[in-house]
Amino acid sequence: MPHDCLVPISAIKDIIVAVAAIVTAFTALRGLKKWQDELRGKTEYEVARRVIKALYKVKDGFNAVRSAAIWTSEFPEVIQGESRSRLSDTEERKAHTHVYQNRWNCLTEALRELDIEALDAEVIWGQDIEQLMQEIRACRNELQVAIKQYLASITSNQKEANYDADMKLVGKVSDFDGSNDEFSKKIESAIKALEDKMRPHLKH
Repeated sequence: MPHDCLVPISAIKDIIVAVAAIVTAFTALRGLKKWQDELRGKTEYEVARRVIKALYKVKDGFNAVRSAAIWTSEFPEVIQGESRSRLSDTEERKAHTHVYQNRWNCLTEALRELDIEALDAEVIWGQDIEQLMQEIRACRNELQVAIKQYLASITSNQKEANYDADMKLVGKVSDFDGSNDEFSKKIESAIKALEDKMRPHLKH
């Protein structure tokens, strides 16, 4: 065989080294992509988990505010043990305002926590998260208005009249029907929409 047809051994070594380098680089890139996918999956899982956890607290907050049962211990200490019939209109209104303010504080704290977690979710999944959050805030705002109207309507001599005259208002403030009323369903729907958005990311 002519000498000019022979491939120098050094050239063969260079080819082998080059091929090995390409294979190594390709393997490294695949490993990096896999690592990035795993990291993203873990991040999405953790954010989704935190959002759903915060959602459950918000749900509990709505339920606490709208609980139909008002315990004596929820009223200001100064009137605990007093006959409700002996309270003036102003005292009655202040007593209920005290109850709902304390309940509202729990809901406010739960929503604050959800806002923080939802911000992380929005960074990952975009504006859809904010739109879903707006539905929950709308329920919060609607309940807040209803409570203010309810408290303004309270009088010691006309509670029954107010109740009969505005059943829709009372139905928003208090969950008398065990989550079967329209406002309860609206709250549940808003919360479930965001939960459904997060739930698939818990399958990591």
